[in-house]
Amino acid sequence: ANAEKMTVWRRKGGFDFEPDNCETGLPPYTGYQQIGETAIGTTTFLDQDIDRGVNYCYRIFAVFREPGGGESYA
Repeated sequence: ANAEKMTVWRRKGGFDFEPDNCETGLPPYTGYQQIGETAIGTTTFLDQDIDRGVNYCYRIFAVFREPGGGESYA
């Protein structure tokens, strides 16, 4: 309820990523790039910048408002 927005991330190909207990967001070593943001409660996102024949993997996580701030698990 106190999240500010959802971020949408994508990478070409799959990647088995299971975050550690305190690993929030998406670390750079995962190869994901942020492709968008959406309001909390939104249930759809259309990625219009894709290449035909490529398999993509997507992740989302919430970004929380200050003063506490922070990110959810992906």
